[in-house]
Amino acid sequence: IDIRQEAAVETFDYIFTCNQENIDAPNAGTNIILNIQSFKQFYVNNKPSDKTPVAYTGSVVSGGDFITITPSLPNSITIAKNDNEEERNGKILYKQVDNNSKELEVRITQIGASIEYEYFFETDDSNEITLTQYANANKDIVIRSYKKKKVNGQYEGGNINVNFDLTTGLSGEIANIVSVNANSQDSKIYIRSNLNTTDNRYT
Repeated sequence: IDIRQEAAVETFDYIFTCNQENIDAPNAGTNIILNIQSFKQFYVNNKPSDKTPVAYTGSVVSGGDFITITPSLPNSITIAKNDNEEERNGKILYKQVDNNSKELEVRITQIGASIEYEYFFETDDSNEITLTQYANANKDIVIRSYKKKKVNGQYEGGNINVNFDLTTGLSGEIANIVSVNANSQDSKIYIRSNLNTTDNRYT
């Protein structure tokens, strides 16, 4: 009796997968570790047997102004904070280095920053100002009229000047004695008084 048994059929395939191929990043920025599987899978008679790791490289194809990867650990991604209101996009390309054409694309979309302005309109002067009865009893009121920029809920930059309008309600005799005007450029209200020659107090 002659018994012959054919040799086993050995094949292999390259496996290259990633758990996140589309990333939606917050505007505050983030760090991400991708779970990338890169190996050479062997089969014996179409059944999986051994597997060996396969190295891979990563490169930022677009979005290099806000996306960085660690050269020694290319699946480690850092996405910078977005201080602009516009959404931005980027792409990372991964390649296996074992003489095959397997590639992975990871696309990143980052939403724009939340930008708002908080307005301030203040003065240290009292709401009631008394001018002396003498001539040229002048008064300058300092007004702080400005806004501050908030990016993602945090103040950024200094005060930004905001011009203001002045409406006066002078009537009767006081209108002949006192003048009120403003220069919103230097944030002051100017009160100028002439001599009050009467015994009356005008409000």
